[in-house]
Amino acid sequence: GIQTDISIDGGTFDQITLLLNGVPLVNPQTGHNAADFPVNLSDIERIEILEGAASRVMGSQAFSGAVNIVTRSSAEPCSPLEARVEGGSYGTLRSEARTAWQWGRGWSASASGSWQRSDGATRNSAFEGGKGYAHLGYQASDLSFDLQAGITANDFGANTFYSAAYPNQWESTRRYLVSARAETKGRLHLAPQLSWVRSLDHFQLIRHSETGENFHRGDVFAASLNAYTDWTLGRTAVGAELREEVIYSTNLGRELSEDQYVGIGGQPGRFYNRRDDRTNLSYFLEHNVVWRQFTLSAGVMAERNNAVDDKFRLYPGVDLSYRIAPALRLY
Repeated sequence: GIQTDISIDGGTFDQITLLLNGVPLVNPQTGHNAADFPVNLSDIERIEILEGAASRVMGSQAFSGAVNIVTRSSAEPCSPLEARVEGGSYGTLRSEARTAWQWGRGWSASASGSWQRSDGATRNSAFEGGKGYAHLGYQASDLSFDLQAGITANDFGANTFYSAAYPNQWESTRRYLVSARAETKGRLHLAPQLSWVRSLDHFQLIRHSETGENFHRGDVFAASLNAYTDWTLGRTAVGAELREEVIYSTNLGRELSEDQYVGIGGQPGRFYNRRDDRTNLSYFLEHNVVWRQFTLSAGVMAERNNAVDDKFRLYPGVDLSYRIAPALRLY
């Protein structure tokens, strides 16, 4: 809906990795807003949940697990337009629409949009927001390509959310996502990926007041290259990712000199006066073996984050799982 904290196996919202089609939705400011997925319900095909420590695959942030939202393929058969409207108590209203097209040899596209609002069930819990998502895809026998873009915009009353002493808190968030991914389909699968995620946050401790007010803008740029091949003894995969996280803020990070101030969009005469950044570099190697209902996975990730130091840290792991076939019921 508006703001969601996700936890797995007792971990916090800052100890899991959230992804949209494999693109990490990192927010340098806070994990409170990391689950602001820039995609609509009608776009979602499935949600993959990896429980337990997933650092070997997803990086050190995946301390207790990972969640990956996978969208419907634009190439799937679809009516020219899908739309729905929902309503409920407290003036709650939600609308959503989606469309998809196919043309040429292998090209497809889809687009969706939604809007919702409510007066809220308690004092200062009214909200309003919308989402937009678009996907362009190409599928051929030897190559696939995907380009996606998404946006969210939410304004909501945060009644006692951060402190019971201030019941009239308010928050406004924005998120923008653009990513591109390709994959070859030969004996060796190569999958390069580029992404940019921008998160904006405007918080007022006392609504319509500058007391306790702050602004944040986070940008995450990521580039990765993964590869895997299937052979007699299973599947072997290797990969690397370079991620740069930058935050501009009015209360987080290092103080800037006045000539380095950055203007806050939509707030004439106001500026971000603090900044910080960190660079994360990681490599991984993994091998998977599937035999009947058993799956064995073993590998290691080497990761360095310059916000900690210049050393690589290793995250090895071995997982063994057994799949239980569902019972067959006849009616």
